[in-house]
Amino acid sequence: MKVLFTISSLQSGGAERVLSTLANYWSRKGWDITILVVSSKNRFYKIDENIKIISLLDNYKSSSSKLQILYYIKGIRETIKSEKPDIVISFITLMNILVLLATRGLNVPILISERNYFDQLRKKSLKVLRRVLYPKSSAMVVLSEYDYNKYDYVDSKKIIFNPLNIENILDVNIDNKEKILIAVGSLSYQKGFSMLIEALSKIDFKGWKFLIIGEGSLREELEELIREYNLEDNVYLIGKKSNIFDYYKKASIFVLSSLYEGFPNVLAEAMAHGCASVAFDCKTGPSEMINDGVNGYLVEANNIDLLSKRIESLIDNGNIRKKFSEESLKIKEKLELNKITAIWESYIVETIKSQKG
Repeated sequence: MKVLFTISSLQSGGAERVLSTLANYWSRKGWDITILVVSSKNRFYKIDENIKIISLLDNYKSSSSKLQILYYIKGIRETIKSEKPDIVISFITLMNILVLLATRGLNVPILISERNYFDQLRKKSLKVLRRVLYPKSSAMVVLSEYDYNKYDYVDSKKIIFNPLNIENILDVNIDNKEKILIAVGSLSYQKGFSMLIEALSKIDFKGWKFLIIGEGSLREELEELIREYNLEDNVYLIGKKSNIFDYYKKASIFVLSSLYEGFPNVLAEAMAHGCASVAFDCKTGPSEMINDGVNGYLVEANNIDLLSKRIESLIDNGNIRKKFSEESLKIKEKLELNKITAIWESYIVETIKSQKG
């Protein structure tokens, strides 16, 4: 099987991690894998040495910013014609649109994959292009039933959750967990860290510390909030970490304060390491993993007071914390890599056969 993946970059992020995981798995299986990126070939996640990476910036860079998008479309089209893949798998909305524009008239199956929830898209022009172009795809993967129903104008689509690569999950002894709470994500509006910090200002830490792992444009604003609430001794912005699983292993509690998500990999990874989790019940994502009161807490979206109470209840109640930790470990079976890739493979074969008629 020859697969060409497309994505804007291979930097840190949920979509990039999933693509890297799938690409590596299939490369080790003997598939011929190429990844086409818009930006540089630099990558945050490990990529198998047999995978070819092509950057559009190497050969399709325009001196005019207004013409750059046309150069990208040309580059995508010429790369696909040159590589002759059995199927193209595109990740993320903008890349999906570019690929669908670039492949008009080419008889190659295009499987587009949406990694965030439907309502997240704000720009009207992109909404129009999505509505016009997505029905021209051969197949589509989404992350939730909500999104599946929203894309009622796409004929062939399937819900496939993000996989967990069990090889990367560290062995965890729940009894050795430390008095650490963590949140993971870019320091951006989407992740809701300003609401999280406000919630943390209402609790008694009792010797616990909270680590926010990630980097982004809101760092200064969040640092100011931490000072404003006098949380300098309890809450720390520790930046981006490549050894994120070491933090999951140590942490007792994980908090997801996002305003919206597709399928939050960080929540799945935290649960797989036995973290007792609290999450805002945004429209898609957390409810696919957390059964409220069984393996974690779901909190009404944007309810800062309730978020604060749920976090403090886990700090105060070791029995509930341990129960959630033990139940959370079961997610490893639900999202096991072999199980998820088997669903992908079946859908890929079905899509190729359908394209050939």
